[in-house]
Amino acid sequence: MQLVISLANLQKVEFKSDPNKCNVSFKNYKAGSSNALLITDVPAGAGTMLGAVQNSNLQIQPPFNQNQPVVMIEHSAIAAGAGGVDQAQYAGRIELREFV
Repeated sequence: MQLVISLANLQKVEFKSDPNKCNVSFKNYKAGSSNALLITDVPAGAGTMLGAVQNSNLQIQPPFNQNQPVVMIEHSAIAAGAGGVDQAQYAGRIELREFV
């Protein structure tokens, strides 16, 4: 499965005990739902990149394109979680795209 979502929806990047992995969370990940999606076991370098780019003041848009950068991330089946946070595990591929 894969999720393609605006980088602006990145809610947090969370680093735990394993220095090689992190968790990333995206708000409003599906239409009609206010749930967040927590994706676990994302490579730490990818999580760091997402957080740094989302929080930078740089314009990361290609010329003549007004769309916001998007993230494509492959994940396992989504499990409903408590407190409005659904959960899935990273499944091997993540991309930062500058256009849809």
